[in-house]
Amino acid sequence: METLETQLHESREETWERSRERWRGTGPTPNLTWGVEVSGEPFVTKAAQHGALGPDRRILEIGPGYGRLLGATIERGSSFRSYVGVDLSHSNVSHLRERFSQDDISFVQADAESVDVGEPVDTVISSLVFKHLFPSFEATLRNVARQMTPGALAVFDLIEGHRRYLPTTA
Repeated sequence: METLETQLHESREETWERSRERWRGTGPTPNLTWGVEVSGEPFVTKAAQHGALGPDRRILEIGPGYGRLLGATIERGSSFRSYVGVDLSHSNVSHLRERFSQDDISFVQADAESVDVGEPVDTVISSLVFKHLFPSFEATLRNVARQMTPGALAVFDLIEGHRRYLPTTA
């Protein structure tokens, strides 16, 4: 009981800062997804079905990690006007810049709660990230919403329940 009371009285900012520090130190490996390299194809397919992709779309990805969503987007031949990924990890951003060097793709090391991506976006995507934004993802949604064009789409998932891996097919 004493441990629970201590946790309840602990500063939310201190706890969130510890979480941020952990994610800043991650690398672009399958350890980001339970030690298994997860396909981005099912998520990207579903996002495309809802109109999230297309040659006129400026896409913002929160937490691109090792690049599974962008990789799947490119592999399926989907186009976009621009693509920016925001990640807390310097290591992830460096890896992604090397892996995806096209002119219409960029990566920013920043906190999604406060980042300014410089231009309005038409689509926001994020997979397996929002559930880790402590104590809530409200600040991130507020920040991203102010940068979205009218009619923009936000597509993200929240995996809950028993540990299961994402399927490789839709």
